[in-house]
Amino acid sequence: MSGKDIDKILKQLEKKQENDQGSQNEEISKEIWDYSEPEKRSYQPTTYELDDDDPPEDDD
Repeated sequence: MSGKDIDKILKQLEKKQENDQGSQNEEISKEIWDYSEPEKRSYQPTTYELDDDDPPEDDD
């Protein structure tokens, strides 16, 4: 493998990383957008009601 080949591969890798970074940024900004408008979120967190009357069981 010559130095030219290595340079070529490195340039391709850099370009690919930039593209990957771009799509990552889109995903992150989409997440932030989802959080800023809760009514548009598809994910609804489930809340659990804890029973305070039930004492925790001890495994001795």
